[in-house]
Amino acid sequence: MGEFAPVVAGAVVAGLLLGACASGGKTSRSESPEPEPIVGPTTQAEILAEMPEWVGDLVRAEPDEVWSRRLAEPVDDAEVVVFFGTWCSDSRRELTRLWRAVEMAGGDLGFPIRYVGVDRTKSEPEDLLEGKEILYVPTLIVVKSGIESGRIVESAPEAIEKDLVALLTGEADGWLSGRDDLDGSGAAATP
Repeated sequence: MGEFAPVVAGAVVAGLLLGACASGGKTSRSESPEPEPIVGPTTQAEILAEMPEWVGDLVRAEPDEVWSRRLAEPVDDAEVVVFFGTWCSDSRRELTRLWRAVEMAGGDLGFPIRYVGVDRTKSEPEDLLEGKEILYVPTLIVVKSGIESGRIVESAPEAIEKDLVALLTGEADGWLSGRDDLDGSGAAATP
């Protein structure tokens, strides 16, 4: 291998980190097989049991304490549905920060959160994805009185805890994302 090994290893890591969550493209790692992605309804405990490497990110996450505590404030008839990929670094980053924020809120939220794992193509579980327009993961959809009021797509523009509170309280609506290729409605932004 010699002098080219670091370059090859760097290219593999870059391939895993860049675009894998958006494109659904499968990357391969010859050193060890990737675990099968969690597909379908699941829980935080099940995710952490299947993805123990996420625990370190959870411990290291540093959400804002004030915004985190606001997650405990009751929100009438609201729920959050999180579509994520266990194969996706964006999902790993955002979910572990969210879970740490929930811990900072005392563990009790003013709304329920449901987790739905998706496959790499974001086509399974078909019945739970139908009509949801999941382009990137994670996607956190805020539902109030049975109607979507907003979502966070792939990366929170401010911070997951702050943006989620803004959507739950009505301070924000539409699609929030750190991506610059989406406008607030989810349509591709024009340059």
